[in-house]
Amino acid sequence: MKHILSVAIVFFMIASIPGLCPAESAIDARMEPARQMEEIPAFIDVVFLRPAGVVACIAGLAATVLALPFALPSGSMDKVTKALINDPFYFTFKRPIGEGVRPAVLD
Repeated sequence: MKHILSVAIVFFMIASIPGLCPAESAIDARMEPARQMEEIPAFIDVVFLRPAGVVACIAGLAATVLALPFALPSGSMDKVTKALINDPFYFTFKRPIGEGVRPAVLD
């Protein structure tokens, strides 16, 4: 019993040291979502991702027209326009070059 108590005390003392506890770093990562944005090499962004974004904008417009008869009666036009028009437009034209996609937490 004494051995178990001493092991538990040592464990909690080690876990209370800042930086050694992995749960603490996970909490810090969740509290600062802006730092989780991935950086993309500028060459890959300009040559591959921006043209793919233009295609996504065109496909999003076409999908919005197809979803219109279903989205209007259900009142979900805001969600449809955000997912199919606003997000691809932001990704292609408003996002700084080399910066990753914004996390969903910031929306």
